[in-house]
Amino acid sequence: MIIAWKGGAVDDQLIDYITSELRDVGENSDGVLDYRVGSDLGVRFDHGDYAVTAIFENQASFDAYVANSRHIEIVEEYLLPNVERHMTALFEI
Repeated sequence: MIIAWKGGAVDDQLIDYITSELRDVGENSDGVLDYRVGSDLGVRFDHGDYAVTAIFENQASFDAYVANSRHIEIVEEYLLPNVERHMTALFEI
């Protein structure tokens, strides 16, 4: 997922908190084979601000991650109020 933050809505402290919380959920969810989150490096002119990438063992693992109560809380309390736009792409590898 690629995220563009609302202008001025998110400071470094909040980004650090979101990053820590998302990593905790990703790293402690069954069936998550790889999970990475972080701010864009800013080396390209047309980019998002933040990204989440994950590899799941199977569809059931993805479904469980999305339904995780802490994941839902992070999305509802910290992402939705601060995200201007986001894009996702789901594919099999």
